[in-house]
Amino acid sequence: MLGKIEYYWSKILKKIRLRALVNVEIHSTSKVCSGSQLVNVKMGKYSDIGYDCIILNTDIGAFCSFGANIIIGGAPHTIDWVSTSPVFNKNKDHLPKKFALHDFSLEGHTSIGNDVWIANNVLIKTGVTVGDGAVIGMGSVVTKDVGPYEIWAGILPDSSKKI
Repeated sequence: MLGKIEYYWSKILKKIRLRALVNVEIHSTSKVCSGSQLVNVKMGKYSDIGYDCIILNTDIGAFCSFGANIIIGGAPHTIDWVSTSPVFNKNKDHLPKKFALHDFSLEGHTSIGNDVWIANNVLIKTGVTVGDGAVIGMGSVVTKDVGPYEIWAGILPDSSKKI
């Protein structure tokens, strides 16, 4: 009996966690589950984003289904400068001493087409385009564009399988 009570309480608590929505346009028929963070996102009608997703700088089409724990976007890191530390990026130098020598753009834009299904625990790199009707399998890492109506699983495009 105690196990059932704990189970139901955990389900209730998962549903009441807050979402972080910054500069978003979400169609009134779409849904974002609790624990998800969306920044600079446009979301089409009848789309659904699962629990604990992080989505940055992305346009999402209509009728899309996203699983839980998906990460889309994020800032790239420089690997050919003196350091990978963000203090060397002009728009990220938050210290009193100025180390920044180079302009560095954090902006990259990701585009997800209509009727796309993205399963749980998927990572999609900034700047990728996922075409209409595409399916991305659970645990995939997407670093290149996915064409319309393609089904992919794995780490794209290196050791993945187009199904």
